[in-house]
Amino acid sequence: MPKEGSLKSLLKRAENREKKYDWLKAVALYEQGLGMVGKDDFSKKGEIQEKIGYCFHRAAFQAEAQEEFRKRMDSSVKAYEEGAEFFERSVDSKDARAHSRHCKATASYSKFWIAKATSEKKALLDECRKLEKEALKVYEETGDKVGYVKTCNELLACLYDRSGLARHFQEAKNFVEEAMEYCKKSIEALSEIRDECELARANYMLAISLWNTPGIYESVEKQKEIVQKSMTYAQKALDISEKTGDSYIIGMSSWLIGWIINELKGDFESSLRYVEKGLESSRKAKDNLMIARAYDLLAYIGFWKMDVEEDPDKRRKGYNEAIRYAEYALNCHQWFSYPNLGMVYLSHLESYWALAFFKTNLEEKRVLLEKAVEVLDEGRLAGPVLADDGNVFAAQEGEGDIADGLVAAVVGVGEAAHLDDRCAVL
Repeated sequence: MPKEGSLKSLLKRAENREKKYDWLKAVALYEQGLGMVGKDDFSKKGEIQEKIGYCFHRAAFQAEAQEEFRKRMDSSVKAYEEGAEFFERSVDSKDARAHSRHCKATASYSKFWIAKATSEKKALLDECRKLEKEALKVYEETGDKVGYVKTCNELLACLYDRSGLARHFQEAKNFVEEAMEYCKKSIEALSEIRDECELARANYMLAISLWNTPGIYESVEKQKEIVQKSMTYAQKALDISEKTGDSYIIGMSSWLIGWIINELKGDFESSLRYVEKGLESSRKAKDNLMIARAYDLLAYIGFWKMDVEEDPDKRRKGYNEAIRYAEYALNCHQWFSYPNLGMVYLSHLESYWALAFFKTNLEEKRVLLEKAVEVLDEGRLAGPVLADDGNVFAAQEGEGDIADGLVAAVVGVGEAAHLDDRCAVL
């Protein structure tokens, strides 16, 4: 039987590959290490299988094709489920019970990413939420702060995605407020174990949860307070992650700060600098979802920046740039079965509409509007996008639309250009 030191050395090498975002090489090392574990050491086997599940999950977002994305995410599901089985066979009953539930929860979360039907996505996230909360209860009983914090942060990601599938404000408010409660618990527990990486992650999750909150409160003062808190926690996440060198959290925190600055202050240049910084870090992490989000926000900010630009030539150039960014975002997003994906199409559609508005040549206007119609149709096929009231809460399958007001605007410009027949498809 190989020496224990050999296994530790191998697992350390795997962890180093993780730090370099080389997830598949980390998987290979963990799988090699799995064969070195004693046949009855089910707890250690479960621990390694859990790591393999996590690495496959992260590797999925580095995939270059939808089939490969789904294959890696499916491998993540299987690894987590096998990890749960190992933990259930462990003699360390109480800790193993928590670890088993956590593995089952993360398996459900990985399944969420490859499920297509909104109802299935909701069910998977609800199952994940239930199991993670059960695991947290056990970790509280055993005093396992490390397990508690890690599981808490995984639960926060689940709650964030679940709030995006809410049917109305009250449901979204319930998920967001639950997330805020667990965020605070995670940060409180972290004060005892001092894990900087998890602390940065918890601060980011609290920031993004708060950022989802303002619209569910009627008081303008409350909305301003929430947004300011979101900015504060996002900056904390960025500061901590820059010290640890975690490109993933640097990317997400920079992206969020850029978004907040744009909405709160309308400072296009500052917001763009943060988003571009986020894009750079996303590329280091080689995470296509992060890259897609950065390009999506660059397109969105770029479009609205042109709204106040007086020079017609600069506006045309800016709208064309926004179209390119939107296309980059869609190219990265295309194989993710993600809620609200249709939102990515909005900047794309808006920019074509704006360019058409500037055209005096009817044929040129016609071409741009036809492209807008094409983008609109693609967006409608992307799945649940907006609730009927226009909020960023996914509608039930077959309900809602991509922006009724914008559709009307496209139709209006089309009518002005005598495109009644083509705009009728809207």
